[in-house]
Amino acid sequence: MPLEPHRYSVMCITQDALALSHEEQAERLCEAGARWIQLRMKNAAPQVWMNTACAVVRSEERRVGKECRSRW
Repeated sequence: MPLEPHRYSVMCITQDALALSHEEQAERLCEAGARWIQLRMKNAAPQVWMNTACAVVRSEERRVGKECRSRW
């Protein structure tokens, strides 16, 4: 049975030591329908984590904006 994204929230966690950056992982997860993402950056300094989190939010805002504009 396929999931119905509007009925179920998909939660995902990014990982260290992958070929993709945390930002790239989050972008792909959002594109795949994830509604909640945990940035799991175990040894990152707080400012590095915050910069990554802000970049993910900006990226998702751009993606959603493009998606909304394409519907007009």
